[in-house]
Amino acid sequence: MTTIIGVCVKWIGSQPNSGHEADARFAQFSASDQAALETALQRAEQLSARVRVVSVAPAAARTHLVALCATGAHELVHIAAEGQSSSAHIAHELAQHLQDCASVWCGDYSLDRGSGSVPAFIASTLGAQQALGIVGITPSTSNNSLELLRRLDAGRREIVRVLEPFVVSVEGSLATLRRASLASTLRPTATVIDASLVSQSS
Repeated sequence: MTTIIGVCVKWIGSQPNSGHEADARFAQFSASDQAALETALQRAEQLSARVRVVSVAPAAARTHLVALCATGAHELVHIAAEGQSSSAHIAHELAQHLQDCASVWCGDYSLDRGSGSVPAFIASTLGAQQALGIVGITPSTSNNSLELLRRLDAGRREIVRVLEPFVVSVEGSLATLRRASLASTLRPTATVIDASLVSQSS
């Protein structure tokens, strides 16, 4: 059975404090979201796994999500939604498409100054181990565990060990997302799955 690695990304339709309403022309993904995808792609290469990108985003995000997946993701689950929802609700929606994932990678913040709590809510929903605010990964010979370097207050660090299934949030400094090849940009290969919200925000 093929291992699946999940990645959660948040599309921001305008630059923070730019005065623009949500607009595809100003779309962005945070550096930490991009680092999460790159880290997932590297782990997938080590494990011969598939990468699934999941995002709750408006219709305007579709082209940008497909372009992001051209860097090497195999699947894109686009959960169509307009407007804002709570972190707990967003995490619940994302988790519905991550239940078969051995690990889930997220950015530790979003460009709209989000709370950074979605990864923790996802881990709680999935009943998975979690490691938040990761700045480093220790090479491991194990396929189902990782040792991670976590940032603490006052410049301190700690090493944590997680076993699959686990949810990790990473800082943007951890990795730089590779460029998509011209061929994959012109002819996207990721399977796109359209999904709807499965619950209503309270």
